[in-house]
Amino acid sequence: MEDDYFDILGLPRRLDLAEGDVDREFKQRSKVSHPDAGGDSQSFHLLATARDNLIDPCARLSHWISLESGSGKRADMTIPSFVADLFQKVGSALQESDGFLKAFDAATTHLAKALLTKKATTIQAGLLALNGEIRRETQKLREELGGIQETHAKEPEEALNKARQIETAWRYLGNWGNKVQAQLGKHLEGTPMEAP
Repeated sequence: MEDDYFDILGLPRRLDLAEGDVDREFKQRSKVSHPDAGGDSQSFHLLATARDNLIDPCARLSHWISLESGSGKRADMTIPSFVADLFQKVGSALQESDGFLKAFDAATTHLAKALLTKKATTIQAGLLALNGEIRRETQKLREELGGIQETHAKEPEEALNKARQIETAWRYLGNWGNKVQAQLGKHLEGTPMEAP
């Protein structure tokens, strides 16, 4: 049987918990369960795991789905259209960026690299804009969590299906955000923003 991290921290089983509430309950319970305070390391480890899972909204959502679905059965999932649209943008941007970085690395003279600088700036601006779009979409998903909680009281299966869609979208966005940020890092390390 899976541990109920909400119960371990004495928090309601809600998707829209505030990070401050999770931290406060963790700190309160740590005063008793920490090995330095006479508690045992296994209890403290479980408490820390509960905190880590509930402080992260995506992990909290996954845990909530697992607790609420019981059997763990998964519904057929459709990917939200905004995720499919964003997938195309991310794929194209990363492909263009990789091609540019190869061309930039292949340039052998300062003049050749300088001539590529304008394109570098354009690609970097595009990656920054895409990163912002991913963050905005992630924030929208975060805002939808409260609505799921309300729906769950009336239509539990509908709420679970919506929660699973959000979880799927969230995972894609997180993965893509990491890839876009890594690509930005490569650009900022290897290409100038302005001509030398």
